[in-house]
Amino acid sequence: MKKIKRITLLSMCAIMIFTSCKKESNLAPENCTDNQTTQKLIDFKSKLVSKDGNSLNIESATWSLEGLLNYENANNEHNLNNLIHYYDTLSFNLPNTTITYTELNELYSLLVKKLNIHQQITPNSKFDLIDLEIMQTNNQTNVIMVSSTGVEISKLQYNPFTSTDYWRWGFNQGKCDGTCVGSDAADQLKYRFNNPVNVHLVIGYYTGIVSRNEYFNSHPLPDGRYIMFMTTGPGSSPGTPGPCISPEELNFFLSHFDFIKDINCPAGKKFKNANVVEDIATMDNNWAAAHFYQLFYGTFTSGASSN
Repeated sequence: MKKIKRITLLSMCAIMIFTSCKKESNLAPENCTDNQTTQKLIDFKSKLVSKDGNSLNIESATWSLEGLLNYENANNEHNLNNLIHYYDTLSFNLPNTTITYTELNELYSLLVKKLNIHQQITPNSKFDLIDLEIMQTNNQTNVIMVSSTGVEISKLQYNPFTSTDYWRWGFNQGKCDGTCVGSDAADQLKYRFNNPVNVHLVIGYYTGIVSRNEYFNSHPLPDGRYIMFMTTGPGSSPGTPGPCISPEELNFFLSHFDFIKDINCPAGKKFKNANVVEDIATMDNNWAAAHFYQLFYGTFTSGASSN
């Protein structure tokens, strides 16, 4: 099996220049009906899984792999906002002009891992498009993937924080300018979590209520950030006034809430509400201030009350 590796940034720049002149034809059966195209991709996936002993030429491999990635990861209404583009490049040695299904399966697995990493960064997003190039130069084969992600417009369901929303982190310390004492960033997040917009209301009730806590270190991003508030400083406590959180940070935490509440949703349960709690810890002459979320779930039954 050929060993796939990362390509250098310099080589990637050269490849991207070449690619910008290239993609005129891609390269396989575009004269199929929708059902035929889908069936071709399903058949291709079966051959990947079974590691079929046959091979595909570069053009067919490009069409099939790109199509499968879009079929499995970007199969949606494409009603997306705030698109972000990610560029990934892999390279490997391929002396022939064909690629075996075993090699394609390895490549497919690596590309899916890349997509999963991108989706962790913006967990409420969906993929809009995944563009793939497999290109050969001498014995070097370069695989370039450009993936775009965005958030469904209809699912931007929480009122965002605005340019004046600089809030102290907790304990009712108000805004960072000294106003609005009696509220804080934790309260403001809690209100938005529990009051989404564009929600279709159904009369009913919950049984079998369960709760669980989510902490900032449960879901670190690949770039080292956390999707919940946490900051540190020297000494035994953050003191008064406490840390100030900007509207950009608050919207970042808000945008990740659906991921947090959904990823460990108990089987058969539905999310109902959340509490945002302040937490302080001291270690090695430093304090850490954070929020944790107490999330409540239950089994929902629709139907009007008998009262």
